[in-house]
Amino acid sequence: MTSETEIIVLQNLTKCLNAQDSSFIEGPVIKKGNQAFEFPTGNNGHYKPVSISAPAAYCVYKAGYLNESAQSIHSFGSKDVSLNELSENEYWKLDRLSGTSDVSVTLNWDDMSCGFDTKANLRIAAWNGTLWADKGNGASTGDSTAGSITSSSASTHYGYFILATLDTFRCIPCRAYAGKDKTIFPGGGTYLGKTAVGGNTYLWEPSVNISDHSIANPYVDPASSIQYRVETTNSIGCKASDNVRVNVTTLPPSLRCLGSN
Repeated sequence: MTSETEIIVLQNLTKCLNAQDSSFIEGPVIKKGNQAFEFPTGNNGHYKPVSISAPAAYCVYKAGYLNESAQSIHSFGSKDVSLNELSENEYWKLDRLSGTSDVSVTLNWDDMSCGFDTKANLRIAAWNGTLWADKGNGASTGDSTAGSITSSSASTHYGYFILATLDTFRCIPCRAYAGKDKTIFPGGGTYLGKTAVGGNTYLWEPSVNISDHSIANPYVDPASSIQYRVETTNSIGCKASDNVRVNVTTLPPSLRCLGSN
């Protein structure tokens, strides 16, 4: 997992080999150069790349993917009149950090994405500072199960990108949340995850020192440090996964905490 302060920087590459659902970069990644590139981004157990065409000159781009709605970032009420619905399930963030070349953008969908009926009606939308702008559908591959869409032309806006449609979506969230890494003392357990979502099933592994491995927010009290993984399955069968590490530590020998009666 990367972050804004710990980030992977790639230079003069066209693609990362073996990127897949079990191997991707969760968090931002930077690409330098003038080659077309597929950013190996993903989240919650799904590889969800964003690709760019070759810049006309050396540029630096940063990209990341989140399995969350962008509605809370920029209201979906502000959009081009050509767009009927915007995806509630996910978004990509593609920033141009340096250079002036504009590039075409390609996004991908799978069962984590909103369902749709007509691929020809899919569009890419980008936030232009005022509204979600229609970036068109220059080309698309695949079917309603999985595929990709490329903007009609080079984008002049950078930042947030999402899937959109001229007709309607079926947006059923496919998300997993194991919680943030925790540090506890022996015998001082903690809760993982969060409140259950109706229609979802949960499976935690390993099923040791855990109150219930099939609920959304189990209580755990491990004897030693351990990493737990939760797999969530939504009502249409889409699976998402997330990990959390529980570190078990002891007080330094010189530190004694006393109480009083």
